[in-house]
Amino acid sequence: MIPGSLVALTPGRLRGGDPAGRGAALRAIEAAVEGGVRALLVREYGLEDGPLLAFARDAASVLRSADGPTWFGMHDRAHLAAAVGADAVQLGGRSLPPEDARSVVPKGVALGLSTHTGDDPHALDGSVDFALHAPVFVPHSKPAPEGGPLGPEAAAAFAERAAVPVLALGGIDEGTLAELERCGPARSALAGAACIGGLWGTAGPSGAYDLGAIRERAGRLTERARSLFEGDPS
Repeated sequence: MIPGSLVALTPGRLRGGDPAGRGAALRAIEAAVEGGVRALLVREYGLEDGPLLAFARDAASVLRSADGPTWFGMHDRAHLAAAVGADAVQLGGRSLPPEDARSVVPKGVALGLSTHTGDDPHALDGSVDFALHAPVFVPHSKPAPEGGPLGPEAAAAFAERAAVPVLALGGIDEGTLAELERCGPARSALAGAACIGGLWGTAGPSGAYDLGAIRERAGRLTERARSLFEGDPS
């Protein structure tokens, strides 16, 4: 099972021994779901397996309380996929190779792969089920890469040559989705988009998020992504 037109990656700010931070992140996820997000990828490098599993279970419960179909993914930790009933595992640079991850995840769990500038789209054939290609635009959550972002045209060209669905990642927000919309090939070549900072914004000094803003951004991002990638004007 692959994500829909918009998948939200968790903010990636959690660290061990920070229950308040986990609570704030879950409230942010709840606001995003209330706004319309139906696909969530848990990506929290700062948590060890035990705390991550507990957080992922809570996040999955929030997501699955929503009306309609949902998609829940785990980043990197293929061995935790069964424990949270994940629909997919996203593999990154520090993850197991796809062929080894296949032996760990339950049958029917999709595998995604993070791809970047210089990667061969044909290498995805037969190894994974989808890809997140980044950074298409300047990321919100980290400095721009050396040489700058890929740009929408290069991302669309990569997607056109890949045999699996490709989602754009990096700097995705309302403005950059509009820029993708102006790139003709993007509408047909890219399967969707994945967002981080463009959804969550910046946590305040107390670690709290602006839940109202997240709810509103989630609604607008979801609507624009559906229109762009699914041809759904509603």
